[in-house]
Amino acid sequence: MNPPFGAQTQHADRPFVDASTAIGHIIYTFLNVASEDFVRRRFESSGARITDRLEYRFPIAHLFPFHRDAMRAQPVLLFRVEVAKG
Repeated sequence: MNPPFGAQTQHADRPFVDASTAIGHIIYTFLNVASEDFVRRRFESSGARITDRLEYRFPIAHLFPFHRDAMRAQPVLLFRVEVAKG
């Protein structure tokens, strides 16, 4: 799952998190470090459990008009999430 980071529009990742827990058992999601608390709470409130967390800097080239740098190393997280299904 590679949702919008929620950086341009706050919590833009909410529908992606909700849909993933509704249909998935194991989810890998790529998110903006600044969204960690919100995304973690959203997963955990649905009964899902984050089993792995990897933080790194992801290179993003200038692709959109709102990008200001030719290349930016964006701090990101990768979560592995397990969803308990009844």
